[in-house]
Amino acid sequence: MLLWLLACTANDDDTSLEPVYPDIPTAQCGADHDWVDLNQTGKVLATNALNELSLEREGVGSLLSVAGLEGVEPVYGVDVKQVRYASQDRGSLIEASGLVVTPRADGEFPLLVWLHPTAGFSPDCGPSGRGLEGAAFPMLYASLGYVVVAP
Repeated sequence: MLLWLLACTANDDDTSLEPVYPDIPTAQCGADHDWVDLNQTGKVLATNALNELSLEREGVGSLLSVAGLEGVEPVYGVDVKQVRYASQDRGSLIEASGLVVTPRADGEFPLLVWLHPTAGFSPDCGPSGRGLEGAAFPMLYASLGYVVVAP
């Protein structure tokens, strides 16, 4: 399976090809619905800068110290944005939210997708709706030099 997937991807030099989406089963238990077309999902619908969570390096360091993480030294300040995007739930198009946290510096940084543990089952329970409590780990990773996406 892995070799098949690798064979379907273009190399980094060829950007003219359309992405290839393999047509493989996504579930065998309980997925009795059709999926929303991939062209309808993933679109950013709105962004909102969370200035109250965007901090200089020293501010991130102070938060880490209060949390008892004195051994971690932030390298960068961070900028935090809430992003609303199109997703799907059991075949229905929905609006979802997430955080994008970036180091406060110019340059290229590696991407880290933070797939957080389940915090609840309502929209306000996800990281993008919980203020500092929800953004703390993405802020930490961004302060160490990662662009962090927390869907």
